[in-house]
Amino acid sequence: MVNKIAFIIPTYPPHFNYAKNFLDTFRKNYLNLQADLFFIFSDESEAQEFGEYEYKIILPDELRIFENGGIINIKKFFALKSLQNQYDYYIVLDSESEIIKNVDLYSICNSIYETKKLYGNTVWNFEHIGMCKIREQCKSHFKSNENFSTLAEKEKDLYLWFSNLPVYKNEFLQDFFVSIDFNNSISTLTGLDFDHYIYMYYLILYQNFKVVDLKMHGYLGAGENMPEGYCYIPANALKHDFYMCAKQSLHLWNNKNLFVVIQIDRILARLFWIIGNALSDLTIQYHNLEERVRNLENKEIETKQKSKLYKFFHMYALRGKK
Repeated sequence: MVNKIAFIIPTYPPHFNYAKNFLDTFRKNYLNLQADLFFIFSDESEAQEFGEYEYKIILPDELRIFENGGIINIKKFFALKSLQNQYDYYIVLDSESEIIKNVDLYSICNSIYETKKLYGNTVWNFEHIGMCKIREQCKSHFKSNENFSTLAEKEKDLYLWFSNLPVYKNEFLQDFFVSIDFNNSISTLTGLDFDHYIYMYYLILYQNFKVVDLKMHGYLGAGENMPEGYCYIPANALKHDFYMCAKQSLHLWNNKNLFVVIQIDRILARLFWIIGNALSDLTIQYHNLEERVRNLENKEIETKQKSKLYKFFHMYALRGKK
């Protein structure tokens, strides 16, 4: 039986351990019976260093562009172009992910394109500035579209990243590549050109996908690694069937169809971040307490001085009466 789905995973030597872990979990949960898994490498030497493996894609010399920070997005789009018309669907993930259960992949992919829904959440405070930059850069690929001005209203000022499984439909790929002028744009991609975010804007503009507000507030995307206390998640948000989320958020989003955990490289980083914030809060509380103690001490000294003055004037007054 020929598989109708392909997974695409960009990787490089420092993350080969994550890529091989993904491959192990992919096979352990028997997804290899439903899909082929491709790794994309920056050059031949990296591919050889990775070791024996059937499904490899190697980036051509002219696309090994590291200056703009967009190499991972270049890799993903090049792999999609290379595999075009070979599969019905393509699931594009980062190597710092792992499979946690066997699911019906084809049914999930079909469901995404039948419901035509993209999920998003509100981002808090200063993080919103960074998210806006990402959104504006990704939207810029569609400035020539006659409905470009409607995107802002359609996305409802929500952040869509990591709330939606990155599934590309082969039927739409050629139209998508034309819409972003693929041949000229691929070499100019930057770190802000999030591959699937660009594609989601295509789905909104060209395939009538609708954005659904999860009514959730946080400082990252809904499926990302956000400790409780750093986000607000109402009960109705949990009704959305997430297909992936960060490992630390699994207890919030887990359902029968959630089969991928992401950002497994950020577990310790997030832990240190939480500890750092907690220490910072404790330091502030300590300084505030220290200030209060000083104020109380000053008041006590002032009270004692006033008491001495009162006693002096009181004694002076008594002498005057004599």
